[in-house]
Amino acid sequence: MKRKIALRHARLVAQVILGGVENFKSMEEFPPCVRSAVWKKLQRLQQMERRDFYEFREILIFGSVARGEAEVGDVDMILLDDDFYSCAFFEEKGEFDEEGYSVLRHNLPKLLMQWFGYQEDSYAVRAAMRQRVDLHVLPVGILWDRSLQNKWLQHHWDKDFFDHAFSRLMRFDQVTGEFCLTSRAQLCALNPPPQEDVFLHH
Repeated sequence: MKRKIALRHARLVAQVILGGVENFKSMEEFPPCVRSAVWKKLQRLQQMERRDFYEFREILIFGSVARGEAEVGDVDMILLDDDFYSCAFFEEKGEFDEEGYSVLRHNLPKLLMQWFGYQEDSYAVRAAMRQRVDLHVLPVGILWDRSLQNKWLQHHWDKDFFDHAFSRLMRFDQVTGEFCLTSRAQLCALNPPPQEDVFLHH
């Protein structure tokens, strides 16, 4: 597909995801996919009076679209969070498999339908699935924590994945609704590591 189409689709996906977060925050009961590991983290975060752990820190594009290639096969996206959604994706081993991308293609519909409660035939899901999106759901600590990177790389076929992915990035700006070029250094400045990390690596 043309890069212009891929970027337009990525913007749509980002807006659908942000709307899904609002749906999730308003749920009276958590869906079954919120497993015990996530529940423990949720309780710990609530005790800290955190109210933003449902939010995604960043919505990013990497790969051929970010590199500016005129023709692309798909849209490679990363969601960074506070180890909430990403914890469940990791526990379910739904992020990577030995064959590479086949599981990643299922992450977006899983997030939209299992977590956010969208119906399969809803406009949001049908629109988001119109083009192929390989979605990674990762903790924000991936930006600066090499040991955390190594933990996730145990389930990835490309052991240099983060070096490749972080070499060229685009960040979704929720104010303008556009993706703009960014860098790992800029993302680390926007999302600095906490002085005392109390909810990663447990």
